[in-house]
Amino acid sequence: MKAKQLKFKDLDKLMEFNENQIRDIHLHTFKFLRCEWNKNKKPSDIDLFNVDFEDDEEYDNIVLTIYSTEWVKALELGLEYFVEQEEYETCAQIRNLLIKIKTKKK
Repeated sequence: MKAKQLKFKDLDKLMEFNENQIRDIHLHTFKFLRCEWNKNKKPSDIDLFNVDFEDDEEYDNIVLTIYSTEWVKALELGLEYFVEQEEYETCAQIRNLLIKIKTKKK
């Protein structure tokens, strides 16, 4: 999967997006990691988002990556979020992926 392209006017708009789109960010992260797991059966570095800013040349094309060593933590954070939101079907899917990853590491 290709990283999702995001474009913002400035860094403040990115921070606003992070606050307002928490569900979408967690869901996007889970889907990317699950897709990668299904292809390779092991964690690897995944570029989730390519971020461009219209009015800020200092931050030219930022790539937001989940490194292979961060998969479990990223999924656990998503799981916490979806438990709080009572989205139990998504929780079950994330939990299943976590079990597969943790079992494979042993």
